[in-house]
Order: sequence, then C-alpha cells, then structure tokens
Amino acid sequence: MGALNPKFQIEFRPVPSSTLISLLLAHKGTMYFLGWFADYPDPHDFAQPFLSANGYFPVRGGYRDPEADRLIDEAVGTADPAKRKALYKQLSMIAYNDLPYLFLVQPVTYYTMRSWVHGWYYNPIFPGQYFYTISKR
Repeated sequence: MGALNPKFQIEFRPVPSSTLISLLLAHKGTMYFLGWFADYPDPHDFAQPFLSANGYFPVRGGYRDPEADRLIDEAVGTADPAKRKALYKQLSMIAYNDLPYLFLVQPVTYYTMRSWVHGWYYNPIFPGQYFYTISKR
C-alpha cells in the first residue's frame, strides 16, 4: 500500500493476465500498465491501436473520439506523404489534448561489441537481435 498524501490511498495488486483483460474489457481497470511495440514503421501503427474507438487500448479503456476515428480512416487511405503527416499531426494533438493515456516509459537499450563484429545494425522496430547479418572479421 502506498500513500500519495493523506487524502489518497493506492493499493497495488497483481492479477493474472486473463483477469486483467476481463477487468479492462469491463472498463474496470482504474490504473494499469501495458506496453506496445511497433509492428511496422508507420504512424498508423500507433494511431489506430491508441486512438481508434475499435483500437486495442480504447476497447479496453472506453476512449472514444469521433474526430480521431475520422482522421485515422482518412490518414490510412491517403498516399500523399505531406497530407498523411498533417493528419497524423492532428491525431497527435488530439492525444495530447485528450490525454487518454499516460505514456510513462520509453526503454533505452545500449549495445556494446568488439570492433571485429560486423553486420550489426540497430532496428527500432524489431525488439530483439537479428543474428543472420552478423559476422566476425
């Protein structure tokens, strides 16, 4: 049990994943921690799961914004890069103003290796290591 101040009491309780999902789908997840990895390098991979009424997080948390839904549909169907950028910027501002989530953690990873290791590259989309390109010289 942690205390922010005498007026607020917070009780932490771990729950199994299946229970957490049930609580979230019933909109009873008062405060919880979940993570998200990008599946592909495109802003849609964050806009849809976080801001669309039928996205992964809004379905669990009850967030709805018809303007966000409209912009997401328009952005994903637009091929013009400048127009897409403007649409996703509008979506970012909706997320900033509505604050449907608290984005708390962005992990930072450091890689150290010997100078004779070649073929390694950082891939921010792949959360592991792709060993097939690595060689020793």
